[in-house]
Amino acid sequence: MTNGIVIMHWNERIGAEITGAYPPEAQKRIQIKTLMQLYAQHEYTGESGFVYLTVADLNLVSYYTGPETKYYLVLSLDEDEEGTDFEEGILTITREFMDIADDLDKVKDFLPELFKQVSSFPYFTEEQKLGVFFRDEVKKKIIERFRNEMMVARSDIELWVKQNFDIYVDIEALLDQLMDMGLVKTVSVKGISSDMMFFVQDIMMLRHPPIDIVKKPGDFNIPDSLHKFYVAEVRKFFKSYILSDADNMKIVRNIVTNIDTYNILQLLRHSAMTMGELKSRLNLKEKELGALLKKFWELQMIAVLEDKHKVEFYCLISDFYISKFYPTYNIDTIIESYKNKVQGKKVLLKALDLMREEYYIQHNLAKKKAKEKKKEDDEGVPKVKQLPATPSFAS
Repeated sequence: MTNGIVIMHWNERIGAEITGAYPPEAQKRIQIKTLMQLYAQHEYTGESGFVYLTVADLNLVSYYTGPETKYYLVLSLDEDEEGTDFEEGILTITREFMDIADDLDKVKDFLPELFKQVSSFPYFTEEQKLGVFFRDEVKKKIIERFRNEMMVARSDIELWVKQNFDIYVDIEALLDQLMDMGLVKTVSVKGISSDMMFFVQDIMMLRHPPIDIVKKPGDFNIPDSLHKFYVAEVRKFFKSYILSDADNMKIVRNIVTNIDTYNILQLLRHSAMTMGELKSRLNLKEKELGALLKKFWELQMIAVLEDKHKVEFYCLISDFYISKFYPTYNIDTIIESYKNKVQGKKVLLKALDLMREEYYIQHNLAKKKAKEKKKEDDEGVPKVKQLPATPSFAS
């Protein structure tokens, strides 16, 4: 269980200063000499990045934002946790933290939520991680550029980000993340001075009807007397549904990347439930659960149907899909680039090679995922992940 987070800033006049810690006890657990050890390790490279340190019973991972901003985000882990598992989560909260870094009151208010995000990240599903990725406006803009061009020199992307975004961006880490996620591949092409980045997977987001529930409502705990009303609610919603980025991002922020609401989504995907059943499964008080269900209601993702015994059933009427997919439209982009002489033949041939290679990779993965989904469906209602809200020493 992750123990806490400490924010350190290097001030040229007074040296190291702690600008935030959550829980407050986390600052007491990490002595200043330990923080200076982390500082020294970061100074050795002089660049933004991660270092790891084990001292006595402390297991620390520290991220340095670089010489221009000089912030250090230090996460205290349990001895059996791996620092590398938290890297992506730390990079994600760093962008959000840097937007408020100069306002200590805001840091104090938002640090508990940032800590909850980063400590939960290793437990996120693939769709949750994609949701977190797409919450970042810089990443969204980079994806949009790749969708239009498919192949871009890494040096061009780095310069473009610096020129177009007047906010903190660790561009090296961001581009590495794109590669780690399998969205782009970086290749050296003979005759090109900079490495070329090729867009080989895109991300799709949209609502969709819970087809399996619509086909057989009775298999999903919906009483016989409510079947037709449930199907009518689903049809009513999708009759007027219009796909939009704004709607997608509301669901990403409020449902997919929120641990508590995502747990509810996972349960409702497998079964309609009463308030009592949800309380029992989620171990939440009715007031807390009501606030979470309100988010689903406002986003028109659930219907509340009452049977003849006055029992209310919470039913999923709009599910959400977010996943990577093979961008066949890249072929058109390659053809247009050839016609307009945007890229040289060697780059275009490499793009075609990578598209062919990626097609076979994704084809095999799709088969594997289909088998895994069938196994999951056969096992029934999933177990809800119970993540610790606060570290043990803070309770």
